[in-house]
Amino acid sequence: MNKEEIKNDIIKKGHKIMDENDFFRELDSTMKNEDFRIFYSKYFKDYTDIKITIFYMKLYETIQKEYKEKNGIDIESEMLVFLMKELMKENSSRKSILNSFQAYIEGKNSNDKKFIMDIFERKEKGNLIKL
Repeated sequence: MNKEEIKNDIIKKGHKIMDENDFFRELDSTMKNEDFRIFYSKYFKDYTDIKITIFYMKLYETIQKEYKEKNGIDIESEMLVFLMKELMKENSSRKSILNSFQAYIEGKNSNDKKFIMDIFERKEKGNLIKL
């Protein structure tokens, strides 16, 4: 086999893998997305950055889901970002969220599920913020 035939054989095998494997196909698509690549280059520099970024991505997703469950509508991006910032700036809510995230990472499922929206409503009870 010459170089070109080897290359074509590898491409053919790679194509088959992508046809059969969602993960590799979606990874390829994601890594080709310019917006994601900019985000990735900026926030995935070392292991600590990666953990923090994944944490915020899971927090974003969790608030998004909980808000939709509770209110029946999608949360506005600005409200979501505000909630994340407020929850993370206070020690007690940040600690509770980080503990939940650590349990999630370790695969510890708790029957006593804590909802992030509940934490925020308790935090803001005196300010009459109801979500």
